[in-house]
Amino acid sequence: MQVTPTEVTALMQSLQPAVPLMNILEGYKDLQSVMAVLEAQQSFDLKNNLAQFGEREGPLPFPEEHDRIKYIGYFLTAHLDPLRAITIKFNFGSGLAFQPLVLILKAFSLQGTHRPRLVQGLSLSQIGETNGVGFVGFEFEPLNQLLKDPARITGFQVYLMRPKKLEIPELPVESVYTEPEIGPGVVRAAPELHVYKHIDTRA
Repeated sequence: MQVTPTEVTALMQSLQPAVPLMNILEGYKDLQSVMAVLEAQQSFDLKNNLAQFGEREGPLPFPEEHDRIKYIGYFLTAHLDPLRAITIKFNFGSGLAFQPLVLILKAFSLQGTHRPRLVQGLSLSQIGETNGVGFVGFEFEPLNQLLKDPARITGFQVYLMRPKKLEIPELPVESVYTEPEIGPGVVRAAPELHVYKHIDTRA
């Protein structure tokens, strides 16, 4: 499997706000209501700067090869300690052991008190691989090392991406000739011929 930094960068720049987030914004007209709904519906359980995908969401979907990138959900940053690293963990189950994947975080902020609008910002990514039981964890730098004002970020949208398969060209098969073993008492008629001029059967 492989993924190039330019490919990830291009994807992060092209990501549009996720439909579920936009639906919340369109359904509520004031910032307080939007924040209340976002808090209740965030897809990750947060504790001590650890974000784990909530079991209430059901089985965690793994990106299919035809779509490669999948929106997983979001989490809010209000309860994160900006001085501590952010850890994100997923459990896909043993059926998805040793699978490479890329985690992409896309920061978003809400602007305006009435009819707030969503603005996207900082993008982060890391490459990882599930272990033998389908578990994988990622760790990102503390927010205060990434941003001058971490409080301006409302949350992160979370995407998973499947790296492309690394195409390994098949090497041409070389036919190698090995001479058959010849027992004692056999004399060749010529060095490269399997024609024998004399076979000594006395041995």
